[in-house]
Amino acid sequence: MNDNSLNETFLKRTAYQYNCNDYIGETIYYGIEEIEYNRKEDMVREKTKRMGKVDGEIIYENIYDEKFNLIEKRLNRHFTDIDDVVVYLYENIYDEENKLIKTIEKDGEGNFLGTTAFEYSNGQLIKKETKYKEGFYKTISYYYDEEGRLYEQAILNDGELLYHYNYSILEDGRMRRTLVNPARGKYKWELGYGYGDKDSCTVDIYEPALTLDMIKEIMDYIIGNYKGIINCVIITIFNVNLMYKYENPEIYNYYRDNYGIVILEDF
Repeated sequence: MNDNSLNETFLKRTAYQYNCNDYIGETIYYGIEEIEYNRKEDMVREKTKRMGKVDGEIIYENIYDEKFNLIEKRLNRHFTDIDDVVVYLYENIYDEENKLIKTIEKDGEGNFLGTTAFEYSNGQLIKKETKYKEGFYKTISYYYDEEGRLYEQAILNDGELLYHYNYSILEDGRMRRTLVNPARGKYKWELGYGYGDKDSCTVDIYEPALTLDMIKEIMDYIIGNYKGIINCVIITIFNVNLMYKYENPEIYNYYRDNYGIVILEDF
């Protein structure tokens, strides 16, 4: 079935990104990313704007079975140089109580991509683990309060924590989802680790500026959890103002010289 009510916006995330030149505070570029989800927390639209102009959009056509679980997802992609459709297919397997226990994912041509297993406790989903054909896996753990309301998710790759999502209810009944970094610190960033590459990691920044304090928060977590394992940290700085250069431009050298960890920047 294709229930239009499921494609109504339930949760919307808007991220503003800025890039400044060498004069602090003078914005020369900005971008906006808007992502909309439905009540199943499946994406229904992704839109990016650069300098106020839409430069890319993906509209998701989600088709569900009679139990409201995905059986097909169509990505209608519209970009400057791309205009196509990508299809994913899902085979859902249920137990005797009609709970979804396994999903087999394939591409539009029927090629196997991976399987997802679902684990429950007291009727509530507590774990979802996807194993991909390449061998790596992704795990999402769900946590509920005493009244049975979801308040947190923990997302892991190959058993390593990447980030959390915290949930809260807005006054109008919609649910707010907030990204919380793996250190549970002050800033919005997530770790990219696992999938076979164990001596390096990536860090995606969801703040308008990369500050000295933020770098310390990131590196304290990496050193505390991966000292002697990770020797290279790649920080994604696309549309991020590099404020640390005004605070301590030698901060990267400190971690290289004292911990043997090289910090690189990627656009």
